[in-house]
Amino acid sequence: MLAILLHRLTTLPAAAFPLTTHHAAELTAGTPHDRFDFTVRLMIDGLAQSDPHSIPSHIKGTGADARQG
Repeated sequence: MLAILLHRLTTLPAAAFPLTTHHAAELTAGTPHDRFDFTVRLMIDGLAQSDPHSIPSHIKGTGADARQG
C-alpha cells in the first residue's frame, strides 16, 4: 500500500507539488508516528522560515482579526 502511495506522490506534477514530490520517500517511510513527526516538522520549519509580510494581498485581512474590528 505504501508503494502505491509513493508512486502516486512521485508522479504528481513537481511544479505544483514541489515539496511533496521531493519528500515522497520520507512521507511514506518508517512508522506512522515517524511520518507524522516528519510532516509536522516540515510544516513548522516552513512556517518559521516564512516572511509574515509576504502574505498575498487577497488573503490579508480575511482572518479572525479582520472580523473583530
